Amino acid sequence: IGLILWGACCAFGQDAVTFNISQTAVQPPYLTAYLDILDKAGQPPTHVRGADVVATLDGHQVPLADLKFFDASGEGVAYFFLVDVSKSIRPAEFNQIRQAMYAWIDNLRPQDRIAVATFGREYHLLLDFTGDKQAARAAVASIGPSDDRTLLHLALRRALDISRRNDKDLPMRRVVVILSDGKDEGSGITVEDLRPQIQASNLPIYAIGYSNLPTGERQYYLDVLHRLASLSGGTFREATPASLAEDYAAINGSIHRVVVARFACNGDRKSVV
Repeated sequence: IGLILWGACCAFGQDAVTFNISQTAVQPPYLTAYLDILDKAGQPPTHVRGADVVATLDGHQVPLADLKFFDASGEGVAYFFLVDVSKSIRPAEFNQIRQAMYAWIDNLRPQDRIAVATFGREYHLLLDFTGDKQAARAAVASIGPSDDRTLLHLALRRALDISRRNDKDLPMRRVVVILSDGKDEGSGITVEDLRPQIQASNLPIYAIGYSNLPTGERQYYLDVLHRLASLSGGTFREATPASLAEDYAAINGSIHRVVVARFACNGDRKSVV
Protein backbone atom coordinates (compact mmCIF):
# COMPACT_ATOMS: atom_id res chain seq x y z
CA ILE A 1 0.00 0.00 0.00
CA GLY A 2 2.76 2.42 0.94
CA LEU A 3 4.52 1.98 -2.38
CA ILE A 4 1.35 2.53 -4.39
CA LEU A 5 0.44 5.71 -2.50
CA TRP A 6 3.95 7.04 -2.14
CA GLY A 7 5.05 10.06 -4.11
CA ALA A 8 8.17 11.74 -2.83
CA CYS A 9 10.29 14.71 -3.69
CA CYS A 10 13.41 14.90 -1.58
CA ALA A 11 16.00 17.62 -1.83
CA PHE A 12 19.43 17.26 -0.26
CA GLY A 13 22.54 19.34 0.02
CA GLN A 14 24.90 19.79 -2.89
CA ASP A 15 27.08 16.92 -1.65
CA ALA A 16 24.33 14.37 -2.36
CA VAL A 17 24.69 12.90 -5.83
CA THR A 18 22.43 9.84 -5.79
CA PHE A 19 19.19 9.33 -3.93
CA ASN A 20 17.02 6.23 -3.88
CA ILE A 21 14.02 5.11 -1.86
CA SER A 22 15.25 1.66 -0.89
CA GLN A 23 12.03 0.65 0.83
CA THR A 24 8.86 1.97 2.44
CA ALA A 25 6.79 0.42 5.19
CA VAL A 26 3.41 1.40 6.63
CA GLN A 27 2.72 0.98 10.32
CA PRO A 28 -0.12 3.38 11.20
CA PRO A 29 0.04 6.18 12.04
CA TYR A 30 3.48 6.28 10.42
CA LEU A 31 4.93 5.69 6.99
CA THR A 32 8.63 4.83 7.11
CA ALA A 33 10.98 5.35 4.18
CA TYR A 34 14.50 3.94 4.01
CA LEU A 35 16.55 6.39 1.98
CA ASP A 36 19.82 5.43 0.28
CA ILE A 37 21.87 8.59 -0.22
CA LEU A 38 25.41 8.77 -1.58
CA ASP A 39 27.83 11.64 -2.18
CA LYS A 40 30.19 12.22 -5.08
CA ALA A 41 32.64 9.71 -3.65
CA GLY A 42 29.93 7.03 -3.39
CA GLN A 43 29.78 7.36 0.39
CA PRO A 44 26.73 7.96 2.62
CA PRO A 45 26.46 11.44 4.14
CA THR A 46 27.73 12.11 7.64
CA HIS A 47 24.50 13.91 8.50
CA VAL A 48 21.10 14.66 6.96
CA ARG A 49 18.87 17.50 8.10
CA GLY A 50 15.13 17.18 8.47
CA ALA A 51 14.80 20.36 6.42
CA ASP A 52 16.31 18.49 3.48
CA VAL A 53 13.52 15.91 3.36
CA VAL A 54 10.15 16.75 1.80
CA ALA A 55 7.57 14.08 1.01
CA THR A 56 4.08 14.02 -0.44
CA LEU A 57 1.52 11.26 -0.07
CA ASP A 58 -1.44 11.16 -2.43
CA GLY A 59 -0.74 14.77 -3.39
CA HIS A 60 -0.43 16.09 0.16
CA GLN A 61 2.72 16.97 2.04
CA VAL A 62 3.37 14.59 4.93
CA PRO A 63 5.02 15.89 8.12
CA LEU A 64 8.39 14.41 9.00
CA ALA A 65 8.21 12.89 12.49
CA ASP A 66 11.68 11.37 12.86
CA LEU A 67 14.94 11.13 10.92
CA LYS A 68 18.01 9.08 11.80
CA PHE A 69 20.60 6.74 10.37
CA PHE A 70 19.54 3.10 10.35
CA ASP A 71 22.12 1.86 12.84
CA ALA A 72 20.97 4.53 15.30
CA SER A 73 17.33 3.53 14.91
CA GLY A 74 17.55 0.29 16.88
CA GLU A 75 15.62 -1.50 14.14
CA GLY A 76 16.45 -4.99 12.97
CA VAL A 77 16.70 -6.42 9.47
CA ALA A 78 14.92 -9.48 8.09
CA TYR A 79 17.43 -11.02 5.68
CA PHE A 80 16.11 -13.49 3.11
CA PHE A 81 19.08 -15.36 1.65
CA LEU A 82 18.57 -16.95 -1.75
CA VAL A 83 21.37 -19.45 -2.37
CA ASP A 84 22.14 -20.74 -5.86
CA VAL A 85 22.88 -24.49 -5.68
CA SER A 86 23.46 -25.02 -9.38
CA LYS A 87 26.71 -26.48 -10.70
CA SER A 88 27.43 -23.17 -12.40
CA ILE A 89 29.21 -22.39 -9.11
CA ARG A 90 32.30 -24.53 -8.53
CA PRO A 91 32.76 -26.29 -5.15
CA ALA A 92 35.76 -24.17 -4.15
CA GLU A 93 33.86 -20.99 -4.99
CA PHE A 94 30.80 -22.21 -3.11
CA ASN A 95 32.95 -22.77 -0.03
CA GLN A 96 34.02 -19.12 -0.16
CA ILE A 97 30.37 -18.11 -0.43
CA ARG A 98 29.52 -20.34 2.53
CA GLN A 99 32.26 -18.76 4.64
CA ALA A 100 30.99 -15.28 3.75
CA MET A 101 27.47 -16.28 4.81
CA TYR A 102 28.83 -17.69 8.08
CA ALA A 103 30.48 -14.33 8.80
CA TRP A 104 27.18 -12.55 8.05
CA ILE A 105 25.28 -14.90 10.38
CA ASP A 106 27.83 -14.47 13.18
CA ASN A 107 27.31 -10.69 13.03
CA LEU A 108 23.52 -10.84 13.34
CA ARG A 109 22.15 -8.66 16.15
CA PRO A 110 19.43 -9.78 18.58
CA GLN A 111 16.81 -7.77 16.67
CA ASP A 112 17.74 -9.29 13.28
CA ARG A 113 16.13 -12.31 11.61
CA ILE A 114 17.38 -14.52 8.80
CA ALA A 115 15.78 -17.03 6.42
CA VAL A 116 17.57 -19.30 3.95
CA ALA A 117 16.19 -20.69 0.69
CA THR A 118 17.91 -22.49 -2.17
CA PHE A 119 17.22 -22.53 -5.88
CA GLY A 120 18.48 -24.83 -8.61
CA ARG A 121 16.15 -27.29 -10.31
CA GLU A 122 13.61 -26.39 -7.62
CA TYR A 123 13.03 -23.78 -4.94
CA HIS A 124 13.29 -24.87 -1.29
CA LEU A 125 12.81 -22.85 1.87
CA LEU A 126 15.35 -24.45 4.20
CA LEU A 127 14.94 -22.14 7.18
CA ASP A 128 12.15 -19.71 7.94
CA PHE A 129 12.93 -16.45 9.71
CA THR A 130 14.79 -16.99 12.95
CA GLY A 131 17.25 -15.30 15.25
CA ASP A 132 18.94 -18.63 15.94
CA LYS A 133 22.48 -18.33 14.57
CA GLN A 134 23.27 -22.02 15.02
CA ALA A 135 20.20 -23.02 13.01
CA ALA A 136 21.19 -20.58 10.27
CA ARG A 137 24.76 -21.90 10.14
CA ALA A 138 23.45 -25.48 10.00
CA ALA A 139 21.17 -24.60 7.08
CA VAL A 140 24.06 -23.06 5.14
CA ALA A 141 26.35 -26.00 6.00
CA SER A 142 23.85 -28.47 4.53
CA ILE A 143 23.93 -27.12 0.98
CA GLY A 144 26.30 -27.16 -1.97
CA PRO A 145 26.31 -26.94 -5.77
CA SER A 146 24.36 -29.98 -6.96
CA ASP A 147 21.78 -29.05 -9.62
CA ASP A 148 22.03 -28.70 -13.37
CA ARG A 149 19.47 -25.91 -13.81
CA THR A 150 18.77 -22.53 -12.21
CA LEU A 151 15.17 -21.45 -11.61
CA LEU A 152 16.23 -17.93 -10.69
CA HIS A 153 13.03 -16.08 -11.57
CA LEU A 154 10.86 -18.55 -9.66
CA ALA A 155 13.08 -18.11 -6.60
CA LEU A 156 12.82 -14.34 -6.79
CA ARG A 157 9.05 -14.51 -7.13
CA ARG A 158 8.80 -16.70 -4.02
CA ALA A 159 11.18 -14.46 -2.08
CA LEU A 160 9.18 -11.34 -2.88
CA ASP A 161 6.23 -12.83 -1.02
CA ILE A 162 7.90 -12.02 2.32
CA SER A 163 6.87 -8.40 1.87
CA ARG A 164 3.33 -9.47 2.75
CA ARG A 165 4.27 -11.28 5.94
CA ASN A 166 2.95 -9.66 9.12
CA ASP A 167 4.72 -11.75 11.77
CA LYS A 168 4.81 -9.57 14.86
CA ASP A 169 8.55 -10.12 15.48
CA LEU A 170 9.61 -9.62 11.85
CA PRO A 171 11.43 -6.29 11.31
CA MET A 172 9.98 -3.73 8.92
CA ARG A 173 13.32 -3.54 7.13
CA ARG A 174 13.27 -6.61 4.87
CA VAL A 175 15.73 -7.46 2.13
CA VAL A 176 16.54 -10.25 -0.31
CA VAL A 177 20.24 -11.14 -0.55
CA ILE A 178 21.22 -13.20 -3.58
CA LEU A 179 24.33 -14.28 -5.44
CA SER A 180 23.64 -15.28 -9.05
CA ASP A 181 24.91 -15.06 -12.62
CA GLY A 182 21.50 -13.65 -13.58
CA LYS A 183 20.58 -16.48 -15.96
CA ASP A 184 17.25 -18.25 -15.50
CA GLU A 185 16.89 -21.77 -16.90
CA GLY A 186 13.35 -23.04 -17.11
CA SER A 187 11.26 -21.01 -14.64
CA GLY A 188 8.70 -20.13 -17.27
CA ILE A 189 8.76 -16.63 -15.77
CA THR A 190 10.31 -13.75 -17.69
CA VAL A 191 11.96 -10.59 -16.43
CA GLU A 192 8.91 -8.67 -17.65
CA ASP A 193 6.69 -11.01 -15.61
CA LEU A 194 8.75 -10.18 -12.52
CA ARG A 195 8.83 -6.43 -13.03
CA PRO A 196 5.30 -5.61 -11.72
CA GLN A 197 5.74 -7.84 -8.67
CA ILE A 198 9.11 -6.30 -7.85
CA GLN A 199 7.63 -2.82 -8.02
CA ALA A 200 4.54 -3.77 -6.01
CA SER A 201 6.35 -5.77 -3.34
CA ASN A 202 8.46 -2.84 -2.18
CA LEU A 203 11.21 -5.30 -1.22
CA PRO A 204 14.81 -4.40 -2.12
CA ILE A 205 17.00 -7.04 -3.77
CA TYR A 206 20.70 -6.85 -2.84
CA ALA A 207 22.44 -8.83 -5.55
CA ILE A 208 25.99 -10.07 -5.95
CA GLY A 209 26.71 -10.85 -9.57
CA TYR A 210 29.03 -13.81 -9.97
CA SER A 211 29.37 -15.64 -13.26
CA ASN A 212 31.23 -18.50 -14.91
CA LEU A 213 29.18 -18.14 -18.09
CA PRO A 214 30.87 -17.82 -21.51
CA THR A 215 31.94 -14.29 -22.35
CA GLY A 216 29.08 -13.76 -24.79
CA GLU A 217 26.43 -14.42 -22.13
CA ARG A 218 28.19 -13.26 -18.99
CA GLN A 219 27.70 -9.49 -19.23
CA TYR A 220 24.19 -9.77 -20.65
CA TYR A 221 22.84 -11.73 -17.68
CA LEU A 222 24.79 -9.75 -15.09
CA ASP A 223 23.17 -6.63 -16.56
CA VAL A 224 19.74 -8.27 -16.18
CA LEU A 225 20.45 -8.96 -12.50
CA HIS A 226 21.71 -5.41 -12.05
CA ARG A 227 18.49 -4.00 -13.52
CA LEU A 228 16.31 -6.17 -11.27
CA ALA A 229 18.22 -5.04 -8.17
CA SER A 230 18.03 -1.37 -9.15
CA LEU A 231 14.32 -1.62 -9.97
CA SER A 232 13.62 -3.07 -6.53
CA GLY A 233 15.42 -0.33 -4.59
CA GLY A 234 18.38 -2.56 -3.79
CA THR A 235 21.94 -2.54 -5.05
CA PHE A 236 24.18 -4.69 -7.25
CA ARG A 237 27.84 -5.57 -6.88
CA GLU A 238 29.86 -7.66 -9.31
CA ALA A 239 32.17 -10.21 -7.68
CA THR A 240 35.30 -12.13 -8.56
CA PRO A 241 36.63 -15.29 -6.84
CA ALA A 242 39.09 -13.16 -4.87
CA SER A 243 36.50 -10.62 -3.73
CA LEU A 244 33.59 -12.71 -2.48
CA ALA A 245 34.11 -12.06 1.24
CA GLU A 246 34.57 -8.35 0.56
CA ASP A 247 31.47 -8.27 -1.65
CA TYR A 248 29.21 -9.82 0.98
CA ALA A 249 30.54 -7.36 3.57
CA ALA A 250 29.95 -4.45 1.18
CA ILE A 251 26.38 -5.55 0.46
CA ASN A 252 25.73 -5.78 4.21
CA GLY A 253 27.07 -2.25 4.54
CA SER A 254 24.73 -1.07 1.77
CA ILE A 255 21.74 -2.49 3.64
CA HIS A 256 22.72 -0.65 6.83
CA ARG A 257 23.76 2.70 5.34
CA VAL A 258 20.21 3.92 4.75
CA VAL A 259 18.60 6.86 6.49
CA VAL A 260 15.27 6.12 8.21
CA ALA A 261 12.65 8.84 7.62
CA ARG A 262 9.39 8.38 9.50
CA PHE A 263 6.40 10.44 8.40
CA ALA A 264 3.30 11.07 10.50
CA CYS A 265 0.26 10.29 8.40
CA ASN A 266 -2.04 11.66 11.12
CA GLY A 267 -0.32 15.03 11.12
CA ASP A 268 1.71 14.60 14.32
CA ARG A 269 5.16 16.09 14.11
CA LYS A 270 8.23 16.18 16.31
CA SER A 271 11.03 18.68 16.05
CA VAL A 272 13.34 17.20 13.43
CA VAL A 273 16.60 18.97 12.61
